[in-house]
Amino acid sequence: MSKLDYLIHIVENIERRQLLPGTVNVDQFQGLLQGKFTPTCEIVGIRQEAKKSLPKLVEEFFNESNEIQRGTNFNDLLQVIMNVIFDDFVERKANTLTEADVANIKNKISIWFKQNSTSLTAFVPCVITIFPGASFSIGPVKFDFISQFMANEQANASILQNLPANMNSTGASWIATVVVSGCVRNRALEFADLAVDLALVGLQLVFPIDSAERIARMNGKNLPIFKSTYYRTNGRMSGSNQNQHPTLGLGQGWIEKIVFDGREILNSVGHRMDAYLSDTKKLPKLEQAWCDGAYWYHEGLAEPLETIAVTKLETAIDVLFHSESTSKTKQRLLQAMKLVYKLTPDQFINKDQTITVKGFVEGLIRDRSRILHGTWSTLMTNMRESRPNLMFLARDFLRAYTLALDRYLADPKAQDNIEKFLNWIEANL
Repeated sequence: MSKLDYLIHIVENIERRQLLPGTVNVDQFQGLLQGKFTPTCEIVGIRQEAKKSLPKLVEEFFNESNEIQRGTNFNDLLQVIMNVIFDDFVERKANTLTEADVANIKNKISIWFKQNSTSLTAFVPCVITIFPGASFSIGPVKFDFISQFMANEQANASILQNLPANMNSTGASWIATVVVSGCVRNRALEFADLAVDLALVGLQLVFPIDSAERIARMNGKNLPIFKSTYYRTNGRMSGSNQNQHPTLGLGQGWIEKIVFDGREILNSVGHRMDAYLSDTKKLPKLEQAWCDGAYWYHEGLAEPLETIAVTKLETAIDVLFHSESTSKTKQRLLQAMKLVYKLTPDQFINKDQTITVKGFVEGLIRDRSRILHGTWSTLMTNMRESRPNLMFLARDFLRAYTLALDRYLADPKAQDNIEKFLNWIEANL
């Protein structure tokens, strides 16, 4: 169906209702997908019969423009189109609609987007370290310790007065600052959160692995910093309160050393961030694959349940190498093991010389498949060995990939294809 077909079906299902006497309540909107009050004390809405056509129409407009896809979200665009329908089509007959009406909606979307898209600076609280440190940047994302941020923002002290206490209650001590342009407000805030997540992955790639798991946005998915445990056994109450912040034993100046020692990786991640935020990717598939894989890695580290963490960490590797299928996952993993660790499929991977690279890769793929398809219980299966193996593997792959991509982007013959990229690495690095 075309956009015009969807619009005709929606207009056929516009309904006008007189307000019932008494208090207005949700019952008066029964059977309507969307509805609004009119100045003439009516309810105008779209009946449930159009429940497929409405989102389909929005989807058509959403997908036809890269600017709209990047700069807004589906729900905001839905509301804009709903307003146009209620303003322009309530008095129209469905059989009078033409392509000019579709063009009119598109034009009003464009006007709305131009009026509402802006440059927004977002300030995002993060859990990194508990000790103060010098400000640093990863590409377009700047990190300030909370005391430094508050000093910089003295003019806005009254607006920010509750921020330090809120952050302290969650173990967050750093503020990430990022500018997002060309988006409406809601989408810009979403974009900022995702950009900060990716920048935090940069830190997770250079932090000691046991200190990296709890690096996260304060409002994002993360492992809890504070843990309270209470229980009763044999009639006796017991309990404890624990601060699980991974940097408790690390002193001031440690973050500066990590950032300095990891500058090569962090600079490379900054390149991925620049391309992600500005939408100026030279090789979109390869550059976006790193961002997608990094996000899955970030999610996997923040997952408390081992079985779910394993599925997320292997998914990070899958999307990084654009695997597409189980057979390609195996092929790409074996190739990556050779490129990163210089190990061939028949070489042993462990000290005891009992597991070959091929057997290790097949085991990883098998474990995730058995969890996702219910062969193994999600809640009862012990995967204490698989999780740390995948944490190190995914981290090493993400590090190697971004460094190699920097060099590949400088090659005038570079192609936006994962197989070409991996073959180039094998031939040049």
